[in-house]
Amino acid sequence: QFLYGTGFVSGSGRSVLVVGGTGFIGRALILYLVSERFRVTALAISGRSQLTRLPEKVDGLDFVEARSTEKIELAEALAGKHFDAVINLAASGVRPDQRTPEILYEGNSALVLNLLAAVAEFPPALFIQTGSWFEYGPAEEPQRLAESHSLQTQSLYGSAKTAAQSVGAAA
Repeated sequence: QFLYGTGFVSGSGRSVLVVGGTGFIGRALILYLVSERFRVTALAISGRSQLTRLPEKVDGLDFVEARSTEKIELAEALAGKHFDAVINLAASGVRPDQRTPEILYEGNSALVLNLLAAVAEFPPALFIQTGSWFEYGPAEEPQRLAESHSLQTQSLYGSAKTAAQSVGAAA
């Protein structure tokens, strides 16, 4: 049961903002929430081709596009909108070539702070920050990654994800 213990077990028309809905897990989450009668809004960032990666023509699914993840841009895109819950799956640094300290900060900690500020006018009853805090060690081809595969816990990416959670909790 999704969101068990939060009062959000059944959608019953409740509204949810999903940030990071263009990935594998995000797309599946969006479709699940819609099937459970949640009204879902997916946030996309301009210039990243995210709208093309979101499910199309799904009843109960709307889209909002922001020019960037800056506080002002997110606030403008979400102005006047109220969500019962916000689920943030978005993160920078998933790709190893995008793991500079600046990118990791902006796409993790700063994103959480900016998102919280953007929904502050109508605070949601529930804000979920999620994602992997670890990354898998290298796998030799053609080996597939499995849950039993070794984890790298001492990476900038894992640290950035942990910092994002801490920043969100403090805000």
